[in-house]
Amino acid sequence: MIIGHKKQWQIITKQKEAHAFLFSGQESLGKKKMAVEFAKFLKCLKKEKPCNCCSACLSIDKKINSDFILVEQEEDIKINQIREIKRRMFLSTDSVKVTIIDKAHLMTKDSQNCFLKILEEPRKNTIFVLVTEYPDLLLPTVLSRVRQVKFFPVSNREIKKYISEEEAILFSLNRPGRAIELTSEKIKEYKKIIEDFKKISSANMASRFNEAKKITGENLSETFFIWLYYLRKKFLTECERGENYTSTKKNIKNLQEISSLVERTNVNAKLATELLLIKLK
Repeated sequence: MIIGHKKQWQIITKQKEAHAFLFSGQESLGKKKMAVEFAKFLKCLKKEKPCNCCSACLSIDKKINSDFILVEQEEDIKINQIREIKRRMFLSTDSVKVTIIDKAHLMTKDSQNCFLKILEEPRKNTIFVLVTEYPDLLLPTVLSRVRQVKFFPVSNREIKKYISEEEAILFSLNRPGRAIELTSEKIKEYKKIIEDFKKISSANMASRFNEAKKITGENLSETFFIWLYYLRKKFLTECERGENYTSTKKNIKNLQEISSLVERTNVNAKLATELLLIKLK
């Protein structure tokens, strides 16, 4: 099930010449889901969009299709993995082979250079899809050899066609993947995180530093996401009421910068969180 992104689907399914794509956009928008559905579209035995019931579609879902590779991990993607992809993709056969590299920005520089050689010497019937939230972390030479497809947040109206839970939609910040995953228990947890954040906002510096220790021991990216949800909601309310929203706007900017820093680098999470709480107004 793909929620939204009809234009992106039309672009990739009607593109006859491209052998490599880059799906970029915020996390949980459905980029990887779209990539897998595209692989099924290319391999579907019934040539439907895709049928989701033939042996090819089902084997891709189960990740056992010999012509399908899905790389998904939370750590560096090493050069030996790219070499293995090249070996498998370049085996002589007339069938279409599809490789998806999720979180492609995790490829090391050596891995990207190795992958670049594959792109420079494309083989017939091989399709590559890179998926990333941070396309700027990829080498310019890699970016120049892929068909870039950008993904954007999906409207609440579109998400409502598939998901009925109102609070899940609101907490998703227009990201279908988040809306699908949110349970009632998770929503309760999110509400508690918001209440704790309100207390932190009015606390003194000593209390903020103590809170930073607790926060970094948990799922930091998840916490930052909920803080962003709350601040965005607060910002919109202040705008509607004609109130001064300068502080809230600065808090959102600082949160986005620190969150990006934590996700993209090896920065000390505790120090980064402390810096964010110091700047909190």
